[in-house]
Amino acid sequence: MRPLSFDDYVGQDHLLGADTPLGRMLAREKISSIILWGPPGTGKTTVATNLARVAAELGQRVTYLDCDVEEPNGQIFLQPEVKWRRPVTLPVPRVDPELCDLCGECGEICEFSAIVPIGSKVLVFPQLCHSCGGCRLVCPPHAITEVPREVATLMGGEVDGVEYLQGLLNIGEAMSPPVIRALKAVAPQAGLVIVDAPPGTSCPGPTTQRPRSTTRAGERLPAGSVRVTQSAALS
Repeated sequence: MRPLSFDDYVGQDHLLGADTPLGRMLAREKISSIILWGPPGTGKTTVATNLARVAAELGQRVTYLDCDVEEPNGQIFLQPEVKWRRPVTLPVPRVDPELCDLCGECGEICEFSAIVPIGSKVLVFPQLCHSCGGCRLVCPPHAITEVPREVATLMGGEVDGVEYLQGLLNIGEAMSPPVIRALKAVAPQAGLVIVDAPPGTSCPGPTTQRPRSTTRAGERLPAGSVRVTQSAALS
């Protein structure tokens, strides 16, 4: 029952009408940077996925980037053929008890209590670790190394000329930003990139929407992109 093209829409005339900014962009077959903003359920993802199809039909190189890695839903609309999957891993500390002298420096530097010296042991809580590497750097006897921990899966596919990319957190994982950064790192550096952002004002939203000039190395997006965001992300 969802519209599969802009011709199927009822309503949204303020956005899709011929004399609107988006309507004029479509008429001249050139889409520049825009943000689709609104509360949940108003049809932002529906518009964005249809926009991806329309732009591809106009001959543009289009990538749909679903950064709502806790519950991506772009594939429900686009139904891409999956081409590849790859894991996302984060480095977490491993303590060598033979080298550890229980000095406590690792616990002092960790703001998230991901590594805690207790009695004659050092306990590591991987799901609390933010992978900053600080504990390894301050360990005097170099008893701490880092090992990878799988936290999510990236997926890439294609449908009707649209490249589809998404990330999906593993069940029980809580930290979205590293997965969003990994997803943005595989995004192409050219063409139209439609970015479906997670809701809210916490870290996942700003990580997704961080502009190209301020992104970390390896996570830059093309300057011309459509960002789809819940209203809370910009309030």
